[in-house]
Amino acid sequence: MIFKKRTNAVTWQEILEGCLRREAKAQRQLFERYANFAKNTCLRYAQNEVEAEEMVSDGFLKVFDKIEKYDPAQPFEGWLKRLMVNTAIDYFRRNTHKISWVDVEDASQVPWVDSNYKDEYLMTITADEIMVFVQRLPMSYRTVFSLSVVEGYNHNEIAEMLGISESASRSNLSKAKAKLQSWISAYVVQQDEITHKHE
Repeated sequence: MIFKKRTNAVTWQEILEGCLRREAKAQRQLFERYANFAKNTCLRYAQNEVEAEEMVSDGFLKVFDKIEKYDPAQPFEGWLKRLMVNTAIDYFRRNTHKISWVDVEDASQVPWVDSNYKDEYLMTITADEIMVFVQRLPMSYRTVFSLSVVEGYNHNEIAEMLGISESASRSNLSKAKAKLQSWISAYVVQQDEITHKHE
């Protein structure tokens, strides 16, 4: 008779059941499995890695607290992502007193497209480089940009989530796009100049 060697690999079902029982070991295993995924989501809303890690920590506390509400028939990543985005919004709300909102009157003076910007510039830089520019945006611009462009929410939904007007959402997205286009244009031109100098 051949005996199968017992494997130490923990299944997703075992982790989930352990989390439902509030077992610290299972919670740690879930965190280790999804920490990078959660951090990548939070980085779109954070100014730096420290902020992102704070959002991730807060987010996983919500995960462990609300795990009974997760429907196992649905992909866990989608449920986790929604919780992390909500955590980023909560972080935003806690710091909203520091934010200077741009409203619709100022938006008319903001160009949607930088005159030096070309769409093909995006093909010449990496996702990590783009993320650096997104993180440089002020919190209000960064949050609205991520909710609109990355998550696909409309201005009415963003206004409701952040407790702002639709016009503020539109104008802050406009400002964010203008700043990103300006920075990317300058960066690509600079990289081209460096490349040509070394040819």
